[in-house]
Amino acid sequence: MIIEVEGRRIELDWRDAAMLLALLWVKFSALSVSHFHAVEADPGRLRARVERLKSLGLVKEVKLGRGSVIYLTNLGYEVASLLEKKAAELNILQKSA
Repeated sequence: MIIEVEGRRIELDWRDAAMLLALLWVKFSALSVSHFHAVEADPGRLRARVERLKSLGLVKEVKLGRGSVIYLTNLGYEVASLLEKKAAELNILQKSA
């Protein structure tokens, strides 16, 4: 899918979207990279995905010992919010009771 924000066209696949939405929905918009193994099981591919999201300016990363935490940038927050809005419009978000 292609998201347009701030005059930029950003191409994302479902794994990218899942990571951005997860970061949007957690309390502090930050999670350890290890939380995303359900989205991308292969550690090398997960690392490449994080690096790609960083290069797009959607997330930043902080190293903590042997692990790291990623969090949304302002642009990442905007993109994740647009993804959430599009998903709601398509009625593909599960509504909480």
